[in-house]
Amino acid sequence: MKKCSCPKVLETYAVMEKNLLKVIDLLQYEKKNLIADCNIKISNIEKRFMSKVSEENLKLQSLSSEILQQKILNHELENRLKVADVNLKLAFVGSNNHLALRRGKIFCIDEERMHDIKMMVNKLYTKISLKLKQSEFRDDIDAYEIQNIIQSLRSEITTITSEGG
Repeated sequence: MKKCSCPKVLETYAVMEKNLLKVIDLLQYEKKNLIADCNIKISNIEKRFMSKVSEENLKLQSLSSEILQQKILNHELENRLKVADVNLKLAFVGSNNHLALRRGKIFCIDEERMHDIKMMVNKLYTKISLKLKQSEFRDDIDAYEIQNIIQSLRSEITTITSEGG
């Protein structure tokens, strides 16, 4: 009869089981390390993302503030233009001017407002002139005509404001 080699097979399986358990332990350890590394990387990405979101929110708040300031300035300028328009219309009314004065309907533009209007006209003229110089006009006549129109507009406004002030 043959001698049974069951104990050797069992011993071999026991060694293999031990080795597999060691491999499983190593894999679980690696898994924990990989999860920890991934969590750290995710945390870093979240921090950078939140930082970028904060930066963009600050930029957005700044732009919103600038837009609000511009709206307020535009509203104020519209009001000043309405007052200037009323003054200009009343200046051409002639004899009705005296009646309007008696009724208190003429809005006077003080020197400070007149100076502000002149400064705004100058700034507008400068900005438009710079834009014209910076733009790539292929036809020099167009740019020249536009500059002439702006110049004549500026002189007309200056004349009107100097008469109204």
